[in-house]
Amino acid sequence: MTGTGTDLAFAMVVMVTYFFIFTKFDTLKTVQIFLLIILGVIYLANGIYGYGYCVKSTRSWANYVYFGSQIIISCTIVYLTDGIDLAALLFLPIIVHSSVLLELNGPLIFNLLVVIGYAISLDLSTGIKAVFSHLPILIGCQFFIVSFTQMVINEERSRIEIEGLVKDLEATNEQLKLYANQVEELTLTRERNRMAREIHDGLGHYLTTISMQIKAAQATMKKDPDSAAELLSTAETLSDDALKDVRQSISALRDTKKSDIPFTQRLTRLLKPFENTGYKTEVNVIGHERQLTPEIEVLFFRTLQEGLSNIGKHSNASKISVKINYDENGDTSLTLTDDGIGANALNGGYGIIGLRERVEQLSGVLTIETNKNKGFTLKVKVPKRL
Repeated sequence: MTGTGTDLAFAMVVMVTYFFIFTKFDTLKTVQIFLLIILGVIYLANGIYGYGYCVKSTRSWANYVYFGSQIIISCTIVYLTDGIDLAALLFLPIIVHSSVLLELNGPLIFNLLVVIGYAISLDLSTGIKAVFSHLPILIGCQFFIVSFTQMVINEERSRIEIEGLVKDLEATNEQLKLYANQVEELTLTRERNRMAREIHDGLGHYLTTISMQIKAAQATMKKDPDSAAELLSTAETLSDDALKDVRQSISALRDTKKSDIPFTQRLTRLLKPFENTGYKTEVNVIGHERQLTPEIEVLFFRTLQEGLSNIGKHSNASKISVKINYDENGDTSLTLTDDGIGANALNGGYGIIGLRERVEQLSGVLTIETNKNKGFTLKVKVPKRL
Protein backbone atom coordinates (compact mmCIF):
# COMPACT_ATOMS: atom_id res chain seq x y z
CA MET A 1 0.00 0.00 0.00
CA THR A 2 2.41 2.61 -1.28
CA GLY A 3 2.72 4.82 -4.30
CA THR A 4 1.20 7.95 -5.80
CA GLY A 5 -2.39 6.92 -5.01
CA THR A 6 -1.63 6.46 -1.30
CA ASP A 7 0.21 9.79 -1.09
CA LEU A 8 -2.70 11.54 -2.80
CA ALA A 9 -5.19 9.99 -0.36
CA PHE A 10 -3.05 11.10 2.57
CA ALA A 11 -2.90 14.66 1.22
CA MET A 12 -6.66 14.72 0.62
CA VAL A 13 -7.39 13.72 4.24
CA VAL A 14 -5.11 16.48 5.52
CA MET A 15 -6.71 19.05 3.22
CA VAL A 16 -10.25 18.03 4.21
CA THR A 17 -9.31 18.19 7.89
CA TYR A 18 -7.84 21.65 7.49
CA PHE A 19 -10.91 22.73 5.54
CA PHE A 20 -13.10 21.91 8.55
CA ILE A 21 -10.57 23.56 10.88
CA PHE A 22 -10.54 26.82 8.98
CA THR A 23 -14.33 26.96 8.88
CA LYS A 24 -13.84 28.09 12.50
CA PHE A 25 -11.39 30.72 11.31
CA ASP A 26 -13.03 33.44 13.40
CA THR A 27 -12.38 31.56 16.65
CA LEU A 28 -8.67 30.98 15.94
CA LYS A 29 -5.91 33.39 16.77
CA THR A 30 -3.23 34.42 14.26
CA VAL A 31 -0.55 32.51 16.14
CA GLN A 32 -2.73 29.39 16.13
CA ILE A 33 -3.33 29.68 12.39
CA PHE A 34 0.39 30.14 11.71
CA LEU A 35 1.36 27.15 13.87
CA LEU A 36 -1.40 25.01 12.33
CA ILE A 37 -0.12 25.73 8.81
CA ILE A 38 3.48 24.92 9.77
CA LEU A 39 2.49 21.73 11.58
CA GLY A 40 0.18 20.71 8.71
CA VAL A 41 3.01 21.03 6.18
CA ILE A 42 5.35 19.02 8.42
CA TYR A 43 2.66 16.40 9.08
CA LEU A 44 1.91 16.07 5.35
CA ALA A 45 5.58 15.88 4.31
CA ASN A 46 6.34 13.34 7.00
CA GLY A 47 3.30 11.30 6.02
CA ILE A 48 4.46 11.10 2.43
CA TYR A 49 8.26 10.97 2.55
CA GLY A 50 8.71 9.58 6.05
CA TYR A 51 6.24 6.77 5.39
CA GLY A 52 7.88 6.02 2.03
CA TYR A 53 11.25 5.76 3.77
CA CYS A 54 9.88 3.40 6.41
CA VAL A 55 8.36 1.14 3.76
CA LYS A 56 11.74 0.73 2.05
CA SER A 57 13.89 0.69 5.19
CA THR A 58 14.74 -2.42 7.21
CA ARG A 59 15.53 -0.37 10.32
CA SER A 60 12.87 -0.79 13.00
CA TRP A 61 13.77 2.48 14.72
CA ALA A 62 12.57 4.38 11.64
CA ASN A 63 9.01 3.21 12.35
CA TYR A 64 9.19 4.39 15.96
CA VAL A 65 10.47 7.83 14.90
CA TYR A 66 7.83 8.15 12.19
CA PHE A 67 4.81 7.15 14.29
CA GLY A 68 6.04 8.99 17.38
CA SER A 69 6.51 12.24 15.48
CA GLN A 70 3.14 11.92 13.73
CA ILE A 71 1.28 11.34 16.99
CA ILE A 72 2.94 14.37 18.59
CA ILE A 73 2.19 16.57 15.56
CA SER A 74 -1.46 15.47 15.21
CA CYS A 75 -2.12 15.79 18.96
CA THR A 76 -0.59 19.30 18.90
CA ILE A 77 -2.86 20.25 15.98
CA VAL A 78 -5.90 18.96 17.92
CA TYR A 79 -4.81 21.00 20.92
CA LEU A 80 -4.34 24.18 18.83
CA THR A 81 -7.81 23.82 17.26
CA ASP A 82 -9.43 24.03 20.71
CA GLY A 83 -11.26 20.74 20.13
CA ILE A 84 -12.81 21.60 16.77
CA ASP A 85 -14.95 18.73 15.43
CA LEU A 86 -13.36 16.42 12.85
CA ALA A 87 -9.79 17.45 13.74
CA ALA A 88 -9.35 13.80 14.70
CA LEU A 89 -9.43 12.96 10.97
CA LEU A 90 -5.69 13.59 11.01
CA PHE A 91 -5.23 10.32 12.90
CA LEU A 92 -6.90 8.20 10.22
CA PRO A 93 -4.01 8.02 7.67
CA ILE A 94 -1.42 7.07 10.27
CA ILE A 95 -3.79 4.44 11.68
CA VAL A 96 -3.76 2.88 8.21
CA HIS A 97 0.04 3.19 8.09
CA SER A 98 0.35 1.39 11.42
CA SER A 99 -1.54 -1.62 10.04
CA VAL A 100 0.81 -1.74 7.09
CA LEU A 101 4.18 -1.15 8.76
CA LEU A 102 3.80 -2.64 12.24
CA GLU A 103 3.62 -6.35 13.00
CA LEU A 104 2.14 -8.50 15.75
CA ASN A 105 0.83 -6.23 18.55
CA GLY A 106 2.35 -3.09 17.03
CA PRO A 107 -0.92 -1.67 15.59
CA LEU A 108 -2.75 -2.29 18.90
CA ILE A 109 -0.10 -0.44 20.94
CA PHE A 110 0.02 2.41 18.42
CA ASN A 111 -3.77 2.88 18.45
CA LEU A 112 -3.76 2.86 22.23
CA LEU A 113 -1.18 5.66 22.18
CA VAL A 114 -3.37 7.55 19.69
CA VAL A 115 -6.35 7.30 22.06
CA ILE A 116 -4.25 8.49 25.03
CA GLY A 117 -2.71 11.36 23.05
CA TYR A 118 -6.04 12.45 21.66
CA ALA A 119 -7.67 12.34 25.11
CA ILE A 120 -4.87 14.44 26.65
CA SER A 121 -5.09 17.00 23.81
CA LEU A 122 -8.86 17.35 24.25
CA ASP A 123 -8.59 17.59 28.02
CA LEU A 124 -5.94 20.30 27.85
CA SER A 125 -7.71 22.35 25.17
CA THR A 126 -11.42 21.91 25.95
CA GLY A 127 -11.95 19.86 29.05
CA ILE A 128 -12.88 16.38 30.18
CA LYS A 129 -16.39 16.58 28.70
CA ALA A 130 -14.99 16.81 25.20
CA VAL A 131 -12.98 13.66 25.85
CA PHE A 132 -16.09 11.61 26.63
CA SER A 133 -18.01 13.05 23.69
CA HIS A 134 -15.31 12.77 21.01
CA LEU A 135 -13.27 9.73 22.06
CA PRO A 136 -15.89 7.04 21.27
CA ILE A 137 -16.07 8.30 17.67
CA LEU A 138 -12.29 7.98 17.27
CA ILE A 139 -12.25 4.49 18.78
CA GLY A 140 -15.03 3.39 16.44
CA CYS A 141 -13.12 4.78 13.46
CA GLN A 142 -9.97 3.01 14.64
CA PHE A 143 -11.73 -0.32 14.87
CA PHE A 144 -13.27 0.05 11.41
CA ILE A 145 -10.06 1.28 9.70
CA VAL A 146 -7.81 -1.37 11.27
CA SER A 147 -10.22 -4.19 10.39
CA PHE A 148 -10.74 -2.97 6.84
CA THR A 149 -7.00 -2.34 6.30
CA GLN A 150 -6.07 -5.80 7.59
CA MET A 151 -8.64 -7.33 5.27
CA VAL A 152 -7.17 -5.47 2.29
CA ILE A 153 -3.62 -6.38 3.31
CA ASN A 154 -4.51 -10.06 3.71
CA GLU A 155 -6.24 -10.05 0.35
CA GLU A 156 -3.23 -8.39 -1.26
CA ARG A 157 -0.87 -10.92 0.31
CA SER A 158 -3.10 -13.76 -0.87
CA ARG A 159 -3.09 -12.33 -4.39
CA ILE A 160 0.69 -12.03 -4.37
CA GLU A 161 0.99 -15.57 -3.01
CA ILE A 162 -1.36 -16.91 -5.68
CA GLU A 163 0.58 -15.09 -8.39
CA GLY A 164 3.77 -16.59 -6.99
CA LEU A 165 2.21 -20.05 -6.99
CA VAL A 166 1.04 -19.56 -10.57
CA LYS A 167 4.55 -18.56 -11.61
CA ASP A 168 5.99 -21.56 -9.76
CA LEU A 169 3.47 -23.84 -11.46
CA GLU A 170 4.31 -22.37 -14.84
CA ALA A 171 8.02 -22.84 -14.16
CA THR A 172 7.39 -26.39 -12.94
CA ASN A 173 5.28 -27.10 -16.00
CA GLU A 174 8.06 -25.87 -18.27
CA GLN A 175 10.56 -27.97 -16.33
CA LEU A 176 8.31 -31.02 -16.66
CA LYS A 177 8.06 -30.43 -20.39
CA LEU A 178 11.85 -30.22 -20.56
CA TYR A 179 12.18 -33.40 -18.51
CA ALA A 180 9.60 -35.13 -20.71
CA ASN A 181 11.54 -34.17 -23.82
CA GLN A 182 14.77 -35.35 -22.22
CA VAL A 183 13.17 -38.64 -21.16
CA GLU A 184 11.76 -39.13 -24.66
CA GLU A 185 15.14 -38.40 -26.22
CA LEU A 186 16.90 -40.66 -23.73
CA THR A 187 14.39 -43.43 -24.36
CA LEU A 188 14.88 -43.15 -28.11
CA THR A 189 18.66 -43.14 -27.68
CA ARG A 190 18.56 -46.20 -25.45
CA GLU A 191 16.26 -47.97 -27.86
CA ARG A 192 18.54 -47.13 -30.79
CA ASN A 193 21.53 -48.40 -28.82
CA ARG A 194 19.62 -51.54 -27.88
CA MET A 195 18.70 -52.26 -31.48
CA ALA A 196 22.26 -51.51 -32.55
CA ARG A 197 23.54 -54.04 -29.98
CA GLU A 198 21.04 -56.62 -31.14
CA ILE A 199 22.02 -56.23 -34.78
CA HIS A 200 25.74 -56.16 -34.03
CA ASP A 201 25.76 -59.06 -31.57
CA GLY A 202 23.35 -61.23 -33.53
CA LEU A 203 23.81 -60.47 -37.21
CA GLY A 204 27.52 -59.73 -36.80
CA HIS A 205 28.10 -63.11 -35.25
CA TYR A 206 26.12 -64.96 -37.90
CA LEU A 207 27.86 -63.18 -40.78
CA THR A 208 31.27 -63.94 -39.28
CA THR A 209 30.38 -67.61 -38.82
CA ILE A 210 28.84 -67.91 -42.28
CA SER A 211 31.99 -66.38 -43.77
CA MET A 212 34.07 -69.00 -41.93
CA GLN A 213 31.89 -71.80 -43.29
CA ILE A 214 32.10 -70.53 -46.85
CA LYS A 215 35.89 -70.07 -46.70
CA ALA A 216 36.31 -73.57 -45.27
CA ALA A 217 34.05 -74.98 -48.01
CA GLN A 218 36.11 -73.23 -50.69
CA ALA A 219 39.31 -74.65 -49.23
CA THR A 220 38.01 -78.27 -49.21
CA MET A 221 35.77 -78.19 -52.25
CA LYS A 222 38.26 -79.95 -54.62
CA LYS A 223 39.66 -82.40 -52.11
CA ASP A 224 36.50 -83.28 -50.18
CA PRO A 225 33.28 -82.23 -51.99
CA ASP A 226 31.10 -83.88 -49.34
CA SER A 227 32.65 -81.88 -46.48
CA ALA A 228 32.40 -78.73 -48.57
CA ALA A 229 28.72 -79.40 -49.19
CA GLU A 230 28.16 -79.94 -45.47
CA LEU A 231 29.88 -76.65 -44.68
CA LEU A 232 27.73 -74.80 -47.24
CA SER A 233 24.64 -76.46 -45.79
CA THR A 234 25.68 -75.20 -42.36
CA ALA A 235 26.17 -71.71 -43.82
CA GLU A 236 22.69 -71.86 -45.28
CA THR A 237 21.24 -72.91 -41.93
CA LEU A 238 23.11 -70.09 -40.24
CA SER A 239 21.77 -67.61 -42.77
CA ASP A 240 18.23 -68.73 -41.89
CA ASP A 241 19.02 -68.35 -38.20
CA ALA A 242 20.46 -64.89 -38.88
CA LEU A 243 17.30 -63.85 -40.69
CA LYS A 244 15.18 -65.01 -37.76
CA ASP A 245 17.44 -63.19 -35.33
CA VAL A 246 17.18 -59.96 -37.31
CA ARG A 247 13.41 -60.21 -37.35
CA GLN A 248 13.37 -60.74 -33.60
CA SER A 249 15.67 -57.76 -33.09
CA ILE A 250 13.56 -55.48 -35.25
CA SER A 251 10.38 -56.45 -33.41
CA ALA A 252 12.22 -55.96 -30.06
CA LEU A 253 11.18 -59.38 -28.78
CA ARG A 254 14.55 -60.83 -27.94
CA ASP A 255 14.80 -59.34 -24.44
CA THR A 256 11.21 -60.01 -23.40
CA LYS A 257 10.30 -63.31 -25.04
CA LYS A 258 11.91 -66.52 -23.89
CA SER A 259 13.15 -68.90 -26.59
CA ASP A 260 11.55 -72.34 -26.84
CA ILE A 261 14.99 -73.96 -27.33
CA PRO A 262 16.76 -75.00 -24.09
CA PHE A 263 19.53 -72.64 -23.11
CA THR A 264 22.39 -75.15 -23.07
CA GLN A 265 21.26 -76.48 -26.45
CA ARG A 266 21.30 -72.97 -27.91
CA LEU A 267 24.88 -72.48 -26.69
CA THR A 268 25.91 -75.83 -28.15
CA ARG A 269 24.39 -74.86 -31.51
CA LEU A 270 26.52 -71.72 -31.54
CA LEU A 271 29.65 -73.85 -31.18
CA LYS A 272 28.67 -76.35 -33.91
CA PRO A 273 29.86 -74.24 -36.89
CA PHE A 274 33.25 -73.85 -35.22
CA GLU A 275 33.51 -77.61 -34.78
CA ASN A 276 32.81 -78.00 -38.51
CA THR A 277 35.76 -75.73 -39.33
CA GLY A 278 38.27 -77.60 -37.16
CA TYR A 279 37.95 -76.05 -33.69
CA LYS A 280 37.87 -78.26 -30.62
CA THR A 281 34.98 -77.17 -28.39
CA GLU A 282 33.77 -78.07 -24.94
CA VAL A 283 30.93 -76.96 -22.67
CA ASN A 284 31.21 -77.43 -18.89
CA VAL A 285 28.36 -76.86 -16.43
CA ILE A 286 29.39 -76.29 -12.81
CA GLY A 287 26.87 -76.48 -10.01
CA HIS A 288 23.20 -77.37 -10.07
CA GLU A 289 21.70 -76.15 -13.34
CA ARG A 290 18.64 -73.94 -12.83
CA GLN A 291 16.19 -71.92 -14.85
CA LEU A 292 17.60 -68.53 -15.85
CA THR A 293 15.59 -65.39 -16.48
CA PRO A 294 15.14 -64.36 -20.14
CA GLU A 295 17.34 -61.30 -19.54
CA ILE A 296 20.27 -63.40 -18.27
CA GLU A 297 19.86 -65.95 -21.07
CA VAL A 298 19.97 -63.20 -23.67
CA LEU A 299 23.06 -61.66 -22.01
CA PHE A 300 24.92 -65.00 -21.98
CA PHE A 301 23.82 -65.79 -25.52
CA ARG A 302 24.99 -62.43 -26.85
CA THR A 303 28.22 -62.67 -24.86
CA LEU A 304 29.01 -66.03 -26.46
CA GLN A 305 28.13 -64.67 -29.92
CA GLU A 306 30.46 -61.70 -29.50
CA GLY A 307 33.27 -63.82 -28.12
CA LEU A 308 32.99 -66.45 -30.86
CA SER A 309 32.89 -63.76 -33.55
CA ASN A 310 36.14 -62.30 -32.22
CA ILE A 311 37.70 -65.75 -32.04
CA GLY A 312 36.78 -66.41 -35.67
CA LYS A 313 38.17 -63.06 -36.78
CA HIS A 314 41.34 -62.60 -34.74
CA SER A 315 42.40 -65.42 -32.42
CA ASN A 316 43.91 -68.16 -34.66
CA ALA A 317 42.84 -70.50 -31.88
CA SER A 318 42.33 -74.26 -32.05
CA LYS A 319 40.33 -74.83 -28.89
CA ILE A 320 37.26 -73.08 -27.48
CA SER A 321 36.00 -73.69 -23.95
CA VAL A 322 32.68 -72.54 -22.49
CA LYS A 323 31.95 -72.79 -18.78
CA ILE A 324 28.64 -72.01 -17.04
CA ASN A 325 28.86 -71.72 -13.26
CA TYR A 326 25.71 -71.82 -11.11
CA ASP A 327 26.84 -70.55 -7.69
CA GLU A 328 25.01 -71.71 -4.57
CA ASN A 329 24.31 -68.07 -3.58
CA GLY A 330 22.31 -67.55 -6.77
CA ASP A 331 24.96 -65.83 -8.90
CA THR A 332 25.53 -67.16 -12.41
CA SER A 333 28.56 -66.71 -14.65
CA LEU A 334 29.57 -67.56 -18.22
CA THR A 335 33.24 -67.91 -19.17
CA LEU A 336 34.54 -68.21 -22.75
CA THR A 337 38.20 -69.15 -23.24
CA ASP A 338 40.37 -69.82 -26.31
CA ASP A 339 44.01 -70.81 -26.80
CA GLY A 340 44.70 -68.25 -29.53
CA ILE A 341 47.34 -65.59 -29.98
CA GLY A 342 45.73 -63.16 -27.53
CA ALA A 343 46.92 -59.54 -27.39
CA ASN A 344 49.11 -57.24 -25.31
CA ALA A 345 46.33 -54.66 -25.07
CA LEU A 346 42.60 -54.75 -25.54
CA ASN A 347 40.99 -52.13 -27.74
CA GLY A 348 37.29 -52.42 -27.01
CA GLY A 349 35.18 -52.20 -30.14
CA TYR A 350 31.48 -51.64 -30.42
CA GLY A 351 30.77 -55.26 -29.50
CA ILE A 352 32.58 -55.01 -26.15
CA ILE A 353 30.90 -51.65 -25.47
CA GLY A 354 27.52 -53.23 -26.15
CA LEU A 355 28.34 -56.12 -23.79
CA ARG A 356 29.32 -53.73 -21.01
CA GLU A 357 26.00 -51.90 -21.42
CA ARG A 358 24.07 -55.17 -21.21
CA VAL A 359 26.00 -56.31 -18.14
CA GLU A 360 25.51 -52.97 -16.36
CA GLN A 361 21.77 -53.16 -16.92
CA LEU A 362 21.73 -56.42 -14.93
CA SER A 363 24.17 -55.12 -12.26
CA GLY A 364 26.72 -57.69 -13.39
CA VAL A 365 30.48 -57.72 -13.93
CA LEU A 366 32.34 -58.12 -17.24
CA THR A 367 35.93 -59.39 -17.03
CA ILE A 368 38.32 -59.65 -19.99
CA GLU A 369 41.78 -61.23 -19.72
CA THR A 370 44.25 -61.49 -22.59
CA ASN A 371 48.01 -61.63 -23.09
CA LYS A 372 50.24 -62.13 -26.08
CA ASN A 373 50.23 -65.82 -27.12
CA LYS A 374 48.23 -66.76 -24.01
CA GLY A 375 44.73 -66.79 -25.37
CA PHE A 376 41.66 -64.79 -24.51
CA THR A 377 39.16 -65.10 -21.65
CA LEU A 378 35.78 -63.39 -21.55
CA LYS A 379 33.73 -63.74 -18.35
CA VAL A 380 30.31 -62.35 -17.43
CA LYS A 381 28.90 -62.72 -13.92
CA VAL A 382 25.43 -61.59 -12.88
CA PRO A 383 23.89 -61.59 -9.38
CA LYS A 384 20.77 -63.42 -8.33
CA ARG A 385 17.65 -61.83 -9.79
CA LEU A 386 15.00 -61.37 -7.09
